Amino acid sequence: GHLPEGVSSSARRDQSSEACKIGYYYHIPKTGGGSLVRYFGHLPEVELLRYEATIHVPKENKTLWYWEHQSSEDHWEKFVVPHALKPGKKLIAHHWGRFGMVGMEKRLERLRTRAEALGCQFMASTTFREPVERDVSDEVFHRITGAGAGTYLGDEQLRFFLLNSQRENARFPPDMSKREEFASDALSTAQRILRKNFDLVATIEDLELQKNAFLAFFDVESSFDGDKAGGLVSQTKAEKSGEEEGSETKELETGFAAGFAAAIESAAELGTAEQRIERRREERRAEARDARAKAAKAAAA
Repeated sequence: GHLPEGVSSSARRDQSSEACKIGYYYHIPKTGGGSLVRYFGHLPEVELLRYEATIHVPKENKTLWYWEHQSSEDHWEKFVVPHALKPGKKLIAHHWGRFGMVGMEKRLERLRTRAEALGCQFMASTTFREPVERDVSDEVFHRITGAGAGTYLGDEQLRFFLLNSQRENARFPPDMSKREEFASDALSTAQRILRKNFDLVATIEDLELQKNAFLAFFDVESSFDGDKAGGLVSQTKAEKSGEEEGSETKELETGFAAGFAAAIESAAELGTAEQRIERRREERRAEARDARAKAAKAAAA
């Protein structure tokens, strides 16, 4: 039997009285995102919805274990979206083994539109490492993928952003960094997606600010003091909560625990990814000019 109309509409009113906030975090490997995800995973006020498929999920985590064995499409449409749109505060943590942003862009737009139609607030964010530091080490790459260094392509961060663990396809081939038209397509696609779909783009140095931005968005007080934050890291290590062992280095773990306990004083302005990329390019252009000038001088001598 159906509920009388009056009852269901008052139930709907009760439901909508609870703040509905959806945070979406695209977690690029080796950017400290694991620390951010674990932090929010321990906040009782925020429900963590994991969107990933890795070999590191224990069977005991029944829900994620089930969904990570379904398609990316089903995992998103049948689990993440319906849960995200319920009343309450949710953080979607999107990581390894699912769509990259090329496949996610329209899905993310649809979720934002539906969320806003229901009166929910929506915030999307991601973290990058400065490309040189992030991509320079094939040893780090080997730790991420378990693949031999021979398969390291050199622009792993951009590839993961666009394609996730697929890493390459006809549009973004393995040698795209050496082919101007492919490289510029990849960069402009990434920039457009970031500009259009992400509210906050940070680098690893801004993690503390990013965490605070999510806390402000969820309207939650930071609930860990220094001791607890230290405990948080060692505790999650012991739990192995579906994150690969050593997914962050020891040094980073302790650094973030301390960082999460005390806000970074400088509170540097967060530039957009685009501004950062432009600054980097300018620096590279200047370096290239200097190098050419030096070479010319040497040749003339």
